[in-house]
Amino acid sequence: MNDPEARLSDLLSLAEGQHGYAGLAQLGLHLDAPSVQRWLQLGLVELARPDVRDVGPAGGVLRVRAGARHDFPGLYATWVGLESTPAWRRSPTATAVVSHRSAGLVYRVLTAPVAAYEFTAPTAQAATRSSSWPGAAAPASTEHPQPAQGGDAVGSPSGEVVVRNALLLECEVVLVEGMWVTSPARTVADLYVDCGVGVEVLGRICQNLLSAGWVAGRDLPGELSAAFARRGLHDDGSGWLAEALEAAA
Repeated sequence: MNDPEARLSDLLSLAEGQHGYAGLAQLGLHLDAPSVQRWLQLGLVELARPDVRDVGPAGGVLRVRAGARHDFPGLYATWVGLESTPAWRRSPTATAVVSHRSAGLVYRVLTAPVAAYEFTAPTAQAATRSSSWPGAAAPASTEHPQPAQGGDAVGSPSGEVVVRNALLLECEVVLVEGMWVTSPARTVADLYVDCGVGVEVLGRICQNLLSAGWVAGRDLPGELSAAFARRGLHDDGSGWLAEALEAAA
């Protein structure tokens, strides 16, 4: 389809349901496509994420220059660029989900910039998504991403992306800020197992999750027990939470 008006209609339809963002892969376009170049020249859109689908895990993403920005612009643009499926059609158990430190940012229980945007996706999807986009100092690692200059001022200074392989249950995923995000309990378990976050810090995170109403106090112990079991741990959620909250006091 080469009709410029139809292309523009597709762009606006996608952007309307995705906080003003549209992935180039979703549109079936590349950055050098005449339509995209024309939109950029006219100032209708801006490039929210570089178009590096052949190099990195996320393709280029455009933002329509109208209205308010997303609260997490870099993270959201990266999440949109990970797949060609529109955001509103993505299944919580069959798509890339915001996780680990990035989930902590979305819940606002972590405030420091992260080294990389972190996601969890089914193994078949995640297998080809563990490299960085140009601007990062070194190739991304699924365990130790390297920060570099460039990227977003808030979120990931390097713009790197890490996608871990895991099958998530529907109860482990919630919709926050228009993105699928690991549940509070699953996020705590992931930070504990994969990121080496200490019990005292995790206790403060749990306090913040509870005080903000992300999870109820009566539910968190059981959800932590289930999340720990899914991560191969045998910790009792109630006992662990009491210890963590005491350490944070």
